[in-house]
Amino acid sequence: MTRISSVESLRAKAPPTQSVHQVRKHSGESPGIAPPNPTLLCSAKVLARVAPKGTANRPNEIDAPETPPLTMAPLDQNIPGTPPPLLRPIYGLRFSPVSPPLPSRETVFPITPVLALEAVCPKRAIATAARAENHVLQDKGLSLKEKVIEYFQIVAENGSIGADGLRDLRTLLTRDLGVHKTAFGVIAEQFLRFDCDGDGRLNEHETLMLVKANLKEFSKERGRSSPSLESFDRRACPSHSPAAAGYSIIKEIGHGNQSKANLAKNRKHELCCIKTYQKRNMFSADIDSLKDEYDVLRSLPSHPNVASAHTIFQDSQLYYLVQDLYTGGDFTTLRQQASGMKVQMDETWWMEIFRQSFVGLAHLHENSFIHCDIKEPNLMLKTDSYFRPQVVFIDFGFARSAASDTSTICGTPGYISPETWETGKLYPGSDIFALGVVIMQMLLDKIPPHHNPPQCDVLPGGIFTEGADTIELVMRSTRARIPPFEQLSTTFPLLANLTQTLLDKDVSRRPCAKQVLSDFCFLSVDQEPAQSEHEGEHVSEGPCQSVRAPSGNDTIDMVRTWLGQSGNKPLW
Repeated sequence: MTRISSVESLRAKAPPTQSVHQVRKHSGESPGIAPPNPTLLCSAKVLARVAPKGTANRPNEIDAPETPPLTMAPLDQNIPGTPPPLLRPIYGLRFSPVSPPLPSRETVFPITPVLALEAVCPKRAIATAARAENHVLQDKGLSLKEKVIEYFQIVAENGSIGADGLRDLRTLLTRDLGVHKTAFGVIAEQFLRFDCDGDGRLNEHETLMLVKANLKEFSKERGRSSPSLESFDRRACPSHSPAAAGYSIIKEIGHGNQSKANLAKNRKHELCCIKTYQKRNMFSADIDSLKDEYDVLRSLPSHPNVASAHTIFQDSQLYYLVQDLYTGGDFTTLRQQASGMKVQMDETWWMEIFRQSFVGLAHLHENSFIHCDIKEPNLMLKTDSYFRPQVVFIDFGFARSAASDTSTICGTPGYISPETWETGKLYPGSDIFALGVVIMQMLLDKIPPHHNPPQCDVLPGGIFTEGADTIELVMRSTRARIPPFEQLSTTFPLLANLTQTLLDKDVSRRPCAKQVLSDFCFLSVDQEPAQSEHEGEHVSEGPCQSVRAPSGNDTIDMVRTWLGQSGNKPLW
């Protein structure tokens, strides 16, 4: 895994340029403002984080007036002339700004909870957010989930909330949790991150995911260090050999940039896949990525279209990640393998493959995760049954919370979305764009050589990398080039229409995964839906419909304003 940064900051310590196909850039630019196009340097050794640890990147919101400060309770001990080091909110009181008298034992300090708290006692501020993250409102005796649902029902209209409802909910929660409103990010941006059905509003589940993900991210940004070799300790990653763990490695079956995939057996003689990582070749950022991948896979609910992880362990030389064995290969070889088995690769066959892809992606987004590196090698088939393929997402090393506001260009050039190139931000819609790239390249048979890359900065041959031999040219191509949709219209008319919406340059105009499944539904009027091996996996069975415009027009206009866009063009 590699990152890109400005030449000025890294030229002195950078080794000679090598072939690079995954990039990540940390930027200190103001949120919502596109950073200037930097001169980019790609190196397989440039792995140091640019953003300092613990740096808070959450924006100060500008779309709502400041909430009056919360009256704080007096404490038993107070040093004259200074505010107390520990502040406890008085729950159930109205917001009541007052002018502070001279400090005394009985002083009630009118302090906005977390921002003032950080200046006085940073550890206490972190603990306050962590308490909320742990889902406990101790003074109320209610779980965070119960409190969010209670307040949601107060502010909701017809079972959902718009921008005004989210502001009201935030006001209620900041009062009870004792955190500043910036813990919940920019209101307009939250609909891009958590509106999983594309209606421009948030239902109860989406709102609960928003609150939990934002509080967790807020807590992490307020001082919790990022994972590293030291924190990846023996409790999280126990130390023993594969044999002691009950596994026997049979042979190597593949390799990637950072790891090797090995065929193995467990104690029950069941086949599995063990990915191995050489410690001597890993930098701190690589260990971050490995731990992040394991954490994501362990925290996600089980799903037939998303990979799972069974365990992780280490010895003196290697890390070992144990996963299910998938024998059908990845999307880079799918066309070749299916052709060899005489599969009729018509539009119906492709539709079922891509339907499963969107089912898996919807599962990720509904659980507040963004994959951040969708491409053909990261989509596999479970088995070699190419007549009835079963799709699964793999490789979550770049995955992040949907609430993450860090300015980071993350992913593989040619699949990175225009808004990510422009602002460093990633949204669920950025995954949609990347999957649109995959679909079009699969149908046009224009898949870059991921497994045999040439010695250059970018992978050639993709719809945005063809003719672009530098990362900066790929960035410009992604933002300006119109893909060759006309080449699909004759053979794959339905998918040609789909790819145009997926690859829209405007993130607010792209459909979410659920909308793709509902509105396109991957079935013609005359066809019966294919039966899924997994009960409940099939999402939509009706005939194809036209795409609906979301009903939350007030929220959509606000999002466009926040993005700096103009015009009253329809959303889809």
